[in-house]
Amino acid sequence: MDDLLKAMLSPPPKNATESLARMRAASTAFYTAAVQTGCHAFIEFTGLMNEFIKVCHRAEEMGIDWRGANTHSGVPLPIEDYEIHYMAEKLDCIYGPSLSTMTKKIRGATSTHTAATPESHDAPACTPPTSRRGRSKRARGPS
Repeated sequence: MDDLLKAMLSPPPKNATESLARMRAASTAFYTAAVQTGCHAFIEFTGLMNEFIKVCHRAEEMGIDWRGANTHSGVPLPIEDYEIHYMAEKLDCIYGPSLSTMTKKIRGATSTHTAATPESHDAPACTPPTSRRGRSKRARGPS
C-alpha cells in the first residue's frame, strides 16, 4: 500500500522515458497483485499491459509521441501483425466465451445470418502463461 500511495503522490513523469519506466513498474506491481487473486483471466491483463509498453517503446524509438496516441487523438501506434494476434489471444482468454454469447444474441436480434457457435469460434485458445510475465514464446514474435 505504501508503494501505491507513493506513486499517487509523486509528480507526473518528466518525459516519455520516465513514463515507460513507471509503466513497467506498474505492470510488475499489477502482476504481483493479480497472481494473488488466483484468477487466470485477470492475470492475462498483464500481457496486454506489457504488449502496450513494448509498442510504446517502439513508438518512442521511432519519434512518435505515443503518450497521446489513442482513439480520441487519431494518432496510431506502430503495431505489428503478430502483436495484434497476441493481443487478440489475451482478449479472447479474458472475454472470449462472453463475447461469443453476446455475438449470438446480437446477430439473432439484428440479422438472419447464423450466429457463431463456440465450436466455430476460431480465435486462438487461451493458453496458460509459460513465463513470469504470462507471455508464451510463440506470442513474442520475431526477435
